[in-house]
Amino acid sequence: MKKFNYLGLFFTLGLLIISCAKDSEITELANEEVIQEQVMEWGGLEFNQNQSITASVTTRDGSNEILVFDEIPRQSIDGVSVGGVNFNFEINGVSSNGANYNSGGPGASAYWSCPCIEGPSEGTLIISFDSPTKLVEFGMARSTFSVLTPGFTVLLKDDSGATIDEIDVNNSPVEPSPFTGALFSYLSTGESIKSLEVTFSTPSTRFAFDNLVYQIVQDSDGDGVLDTDDNCPDIPNPDQANNDGDTEGDVCDDDDDNDGVLDTEDNCQFVANADQADYEGDGIGDLCDSDDDNDGVNDVDDNHPMSNLEPTVIIDGCDSGVSNMQIANGSNMSDLIADCAVSANNHGEFVSCVAALTNSWKSAGLISGQQKGAIQSCAGESSYPL
Repeated sequence: MKKFNYLGLFFTLGLLIISCAKDSEITELANEEVIQEQVMEWGGLEFNQNQSITASVTTRDGSNEILVFDEIPRQSIDGVSVGGVNFNFEINGVSSNGANYNSGGPGASAYWSCPCIEGPSEGTLIISFDSPTKLVEFGMARSTFSVLTPGFTVLLKDDSGATIDEIDVNNSPVEPSPFTGALFSYLSTGESIKSLEVTFSTPSTRFAFDNLVYQIVQDSDGDGVLDTDDNCPDIPNPDQANNDGDTEGDVCDDDDDNDGVLDTEDNCQFVANADQADYEGDGIGDLCDSDDDNDGVNDVDDNHPMSNLEPTVIIDGCDSGVSNMQIANGSNMSDLIADCAVSANNHGEFVSCVAALTNSWKSAGLISGQQKGAIQSCAGESSYPL
């Protein structure tokens, strides 16, 4: 009688158990691969989509906001507002419910990862911002595998409705998605963006719009000018007056004429005068003083806008002791005597000219005979004309 080989039986059973375990492990791995990659359909086209892909967006600083279009339940975008952003959709200029928020679409790529806004390409996507933005960025997909030049056009407008820019965007396949698309990114260095309109080529296709990045621009001083455009963001100045044309408005600029002299010390705050010349010493610099000699006659009408300011008539160092009176049209006695010195060809002509002046002043009762003699005596002693 044969003995039963129990040891061989146990060994065989062990191999069977190990083999089954390995087959089970392989089956589980195969199932995981099927879960990760699914056959999907968009716009009548089937495609394989790896569900582990997530879209990436370019954000420039912490002040940016982003909509990923899962913020509210699926619904038509026409008339919808989310996060200070307002959406409308039109076909041939008529409002349409054809495009939807929180919709499926082309799956995921580097620029989109639905849910997203999805709709027919014969329409126009219109977006406006409650607060204008300097930055607009978004991913766009089209339900085609073909390169589109352009794939879509973006019209950017300012607060008045004027066009800031109009940009054609070419579309090409965006890996790992097979669909055509692009990343649109615009940072305005001029006017802030209040609204944009997106129109599409090849209207028979569909579009998917995702990952809208924008800025919420503040008006910190409440003057009606956004901080990004305000030359004094912390001090109200709706007129944006900027005398010297630098980056700072007058109300917050400590040197409004850029002459190197602070406004608190500048005798001409809005006129550059680094030398601070002030002829009559009244605290108003000559370049911005309408009456430089303070004789009551504006410089534009003054025959001698910078009159001799000596209190008495002095000729070539000789003080006559006679008060230096104003005569007419901004001219005083010393001014007219100085004119004689300029016009005379020789000393005799100068003395004669002064004599004629003093005779007329005496006749007018402005000076006495003694004062006339004192002035003429100084004229005779002078070396004028030089």
